[in-house]
Formats: sequence, structure tokens, C-alpha cells
Amino acid sequence: MSNGEIESIGEFWKESHVAVQQILAAEPVEGSVSALDYYAVPVTAALILLFFLLMFPMLSSGLFSTAASLFSTKRLLLVEDSSSMKSNREILLFFWVLILSFIAADTLIRFLLYTACALLFLLLRRGCLAVLGWVNRTSVFRTLDGFYHSYFSIWGATVFLAAVIHAVIPAIGLQNMALFVGATAILALAGFIISGYQLIISNGFSLSFWILYLCTLEILPLIIFMHYICLAR
Repeated sequence: MSNGEIESIGEFWKESHVAVQQILAAEPVEGSVSALDYYAVPVTAALILLFFLLMFPMLSSGLFSTAASLFSTKRLLLVEDSSSMKSNREILLFFWVLILSFIAADTLIRFLLYTACALLFLLLRRGCLAVLGWVNRTSVFRTLDGFYHSYFSIWGATVFLAAVIHAVIPAIGLQNMALFVGATAILALAGFIISGYQLIISNGFSLSFWILYLCTLEILPLIIFMHYICLAR
């Protein structure tokens, strides 16, 4: 073997040694989980489970009544006319916010941040619709907000189902589950747009108003919300 070949092998070994050191240095150190997360995360999971057990009748009622109304605007209106059905749906919505935040987060701080962001987003959205209803002197936007909560609640159930399937059958792959979640999100959004369009048009508003509403109070806030959620990760 020539000296040139020996030198090249030596150089190759030196570069490989440096690369291996860099990879090992990038690996998380065992025991790096903070004491707060070590105890708080299982406690949070236990509290969510306790919430589920205590609210099970209302959660199940909200899930079934909401799912049965998604394909009919008239049935969605019946949900908005029933205080008990609305209450059950709102509790279901809050439960999914907790569950999805817990799934997405790996620390207590992130869980609290995601939960707060989601609830703040829903509250700000409701506030904007309340102002819009006050300006136009109509309650149609409050009803529209209820439609949104119905579709969001059912989409949350599909995300939770995807998480369970991936945990039980990892071979399916995270990418396939992400495609499933994305597809159900598109279906939920399409259902909301169709039902919302029927509601808006039947109350005397124009198609141009509906398009302007979607762009300013639905699509843009959602993009901003997802942007900051991604930054938080």
C-alpha cells in the first residue's frame, strides 16, 4: 500500500472520529428531564383522566350529538337551540384542547403554553364574532361560532384516534397518520364552509361578504395561530 493511500486512510479515520464525537455530543444526556416534568407530566395525565371519568356522560353525549349533526345545517341549528347540547359540546371541545395539547407537548411548560394558546385563539375568535354580530345587529355570527366548535370537536376526535392508532400500530408510520389528520382537517373545514355559507346566505348576507369573512376571520387568524405554535416548538 502506498504512502498516499495510508495518509488518505488516516485522514478518513480522523474525520470519522470527529463526526462520531459530534453525533454522540448531540444525543440527549440521560437524566436531563427536569424534576418538574418528571412528576408534573404524569400528574397532568392523571388529572385529564379524572376529568374524563367525571365528565364521561357529558363528553359522550356531546360527541354523539355533534357527530350526528355535521351533515345537516338544520341539525346544527338544533344543537345551538339546545342549551344542554351546547354545554356538552363545549365541554367536549375543552377536553380535546387538553388532550391534543398533551399529545403535542413533551414538557409541562409546553402543555400549558399550547392549552393557553388554543383557548386564547377560541376566545379571541368568539370576541371578534360578537363584535361583528353587534355591528350588524344579528345573532347569526354567534350561531356560526357554534358551527365552528362542532366541526372542531369532531376533528379533535379524529386526531386523538390517529394518535391512538399510531401508538398501538407504530408500523403504520407517523407520516400516514399526519396525512389522515390533514385529510380530516380539510373535510371538517369544507363542512364548516358549506354549513356556514348556507347560514350566512339564508340570513341576507352576500357571497362576497362570506368570502371576505372567511379570509379575515377564519383563514388569516388560523395561519397566524399555527405560525406561533410552530415557533413555540
